[in-house]
Amino acid sequence: MIHPLPHLLLKYFFLPCAIFLCLLVLLLHAAQPPIDKSITIVNQESADPLWKKRWDEARDLAQQGNFTAAISKYLEVLEQKPHIEEVKWELSQSHIEVRNFSEALAILESLVETNPENIDYLVSGGEAALAMGKVDLGSKLYGRALALDPGGPLSEKALRGLIDSFTEQGKKELTVPLMEQLYQRGVLDPSLLRELGLYYAVQENYDRAAYYYIDLVDNFPVEPSVRIEAAEVLFSSDSNAEAAAQLELYLQAEPEDIEQKIKLADFYYEQGELRKALPHMLSLLERQVKRDDYLLAVARIYLFNLGRTDRALQYFEQYREEFPEGKDVSSEISTLQLIVANDLLAIVENDGVWMLWRDLARITPDRIGIYRAMADMLEEMGRKREEDLMEVLHIINIHEPKDFEIVAQLSSLYLKNNMYGDCLNILETSRAHHTNNGQYYLLRARCETGSGLDIQTLQSYLEYLNIKPSDEEIIGKALDLAGRLGLVDQMRIIFGAGNQKSGSPSVVGSRSFMEGLLKSGLIEEAHQFYQLIIDQNINVTLAGHLTEKLSNAYLRTNRPFLAEQILRFFAASQPDQADGYLLLAHYHLSRQEPIKAAVWLEALDRR
Repeated sequence: MIHPLPHLLLKYFFLPCAIFLCLLVLLLHAAQPPIDKSITIVNQESADPLWKKRWDEARDLAQQGNFTAAISKYLEVLEQKPHIEEVKWELSQSHIEVRNFSEALAILESLVETNPENIDYLVSGGEAALAMGKVDLGSKLYGRALALDPGGPLSEKALRGLIDSFTEQGKKELTVPLMEQLYQRGVLDPSLLRELGLYYAVQENYDRAAYYYIDLVDNFPVEPSVRIEAAEVLFSSDSNAEAAAQLELYLQAEPEDIEQKIKLADFYYEQGELRKALPHMLSLLERQVKRDDYLLAVARIYLFNLGRTDRALQYFEQYREEFPEGKDVSSEISTLQLIVANDLLAIVENDGVWMLWRDLARITPDRIGIYRAMADMLEEMGRKREEDLMEVLHIINIHEPKDFEIVAQLSSLYLKNNMYGDCLNILETSRAHHTNNGQYYLLRARCETGSGLDIQTLQSYLEYLNIKPSDEEIIGKALDLAGRLGLVDQMRIIFGAGNQKSGSPSVVGSRSFMEGLLKSGLIEEAHQFYQLIIDQNINVTLAGHLTEKLSNAYLRTNRPFLAEQILRFFAASQPDQADGYLLLAHYHLSRQEPIKAAVWLEALDRR
């Protein structure tokens, strides 16, 4: 029995193989001959045909940059050899060079159809298509080139072309990943970095935006506006130091941008970087910007961070002058004036009072404030610094003649040191400002008394009494002085004026008037005045005092009878008072009449 296996092999294996081989041979014979890609020598006897010469000429012209002439030569070659692919390629590149993108694209499209995986054709075709505004075609050609050779020598160009194509189409979501891919390849292009930074800033992905902006500003020169973009992104990503650095660089280029200067100054101040804030705040103050805020801020920076009390004082004072209704900085100013004054005391001690006054003009507009503070400290130092104190007060008085407190303090020091001439000089120079101040005339009277100017002293008392007519003490002093000078008429005027103002004679004035009359030898007038006081029953003590004075005057003029009569009259008019009895007892004892004195004392006991 014949085994069936060989028949099956023949039927199902060898026969189909034979049919396939036959078909393959037929297919190969039917295939078109390959297109020429290079120069092929068909006839060894004709080694340098005309078309080959034209091709060489075209290449030479292209190499020389004469692309228009080269194009003509390439076309002549193609008339004879229309299928040489390399000639077509070189022709397309010459067209691109002279911006004949339409002709270039037509050639390149045909080349791509022939060789769809040639990266050169695809990239150049994409370039020509994009130049003509055919962004869809351009993106397809660039995309195919990138897909076929993602890491090849033309891949970067293809990637850039694809980015440009998608950008033209507004496909940002496709562009950004490609741009990042380009960046990851190590391509540092400033426009690329900025685009990425702007994109992520719009997406509010500030950390990623900051990453690209930092790379941009650190590696490339950029326009000032780009630094502003970078600063805003960096602030938003909490990269504050880097943001501030960008604003600093921006302001170096645009120093008059007030908005950014304010932003940087405020940022530094809020972050506690006060030394960095200071120059920007000073610049803004010069430009009259936010003075109500920055004057105080600058003052505090100078005081607490730089230890410059003089500069701090200057800005506090400027703030108070410009904004009197603003924050009260009087305490700060007073404290700083004391500190500055203390620092300057050594200069004052070395006879530098006037020199210091001139120098202080560069430190503070309120030189008087400093000198007042120095005066307070010198006063506390006591006697050893009185001379310096007087010099300081003298300068204050020259510039502030209306300040009576300074006038009084300086005058009192002159009086204390018996410098009566200086005392009168300072009062005279200040007179016009204090004509309605009674204390001024009292000071003047003291200086005049020390100088022995009694008439002038009396006049100062009178000026004072015009202002304070009821001051009994000064009325008394004026009457005493007028009496000593024998100016009876003046006494009468003084006493009469006092009575007229007060409505009744004063105790002190009455005593002084009586004593003045008696010193002037006017006993009879004194007696009449005495009778007036007794009749008015003004004051028992006063009456007793006047009685004693008048009685003693009669005794001194050897009229004891009248002296005793005065005493008896007083005792009789005041029977319930002991004063009259005691005066009579004392009178008799002074005259060596003890028995009579005893009688009056017994009468006092029986009352």
